[in-house]
Amino acid sequence: MFDYKWIKDELLSVVTAMANMLERNWPHNYSSIDSARIFFVATVRIAINTFKTIIYLCADTQEDYRRDRKFSLSVPPLNRTILENVMTALFVLEDIPQRIPWFYKSGYREWKEALIRYKRDYGQYPEWKDFIDTLEQYVDKQLPLIGLTQDEINETEKKIHYWPNPGKMATLSKQANPQSATGDFLSFLNDWFYKALSGQSHLNAHGLVQRGMFFTELDIMVRAFGDKADKIIEQELERFRNDQIWISIILILALASEIELHFGFGLDQRLKYIWGLIVNYNDQAKDLYERRYKNPKGV
Repeated sequence: MFDYKWIKDELLSVVTAMANMLERNWPHNYSSIDSARIFFVATVRIAINTFKTIIYLCADTQEDYRRDRKFSLSVPPLNRTILENVMTALFVLEDIPQRIPWFYKSGYREWKEALIRYKRDYGQYPEWKDFIDTLEQYVDKQLPLIGLTQDEINETEKKIHYWPNPGKMATLSKQANPQSATGDFLSFLNDWFYKALSGQSHLNAHGLVQRGMFFTELDIMVRAFGDKADKIIEQELERFRNDQIWISIILILALASEIELHFGFGLDQRLKYIWGLIVNYNDQAKDLYERRYKNPKGV
């Protein structure tokens, strides 16, 4: 049995150090794209906060009597958040000068469309006027900050594309650079992590069964699993909890590894040390490490 405390403190330490370096030692060659620094700092710190939340929900120790082991069943959407941090960072790192402006401009399009919806559905109500006016001022303030052209302002739907979902990121990456390994890796993450976590988050049939079995009446479970149903349920809950902890560790380590590969902050040996600790205990970690980070040349 792997003791997560072996790596938790070191993992949090190295990822926190990375966030600090992104903030304080932003590379000179990207000095003209300061919004990229903000993007990466926020991405890493959000991932750290999400990881800490997962660790708390899945902790073995019962420091808080209100914590229920079934809280781990709420973790898949949190792990999906870290996964989207990873995939978005990968996509942006492939072309920071082009994709950072697209990222922020796509946000402008969504804010503008939200403003149109609010005006359409609530503009006739006086109690909504202050909120809508404030939102409109916020939308207008984005214009000089993100370098919108007049055409992008006038014809937003035609000139600014939505930010892609993870599956689309893989497709666009392959189209932009067929020789790059990034597109294939994004496809791998989409197939083996994103689809499962999305199903568990959206509660499709598979996800509902995986999470819902722990809330099904015991007599139904006995008919399905026999007299040892309660023990089986307990074992499955422990397996689910362990799987989610592993996923969170793998994903936040992958996020830090991708950023280190691109920016070279000198944290590579610390990251390799953590990978080395976990690859012998988890097949997903081993697969990901050998596929992407063991020999990172050409990534």
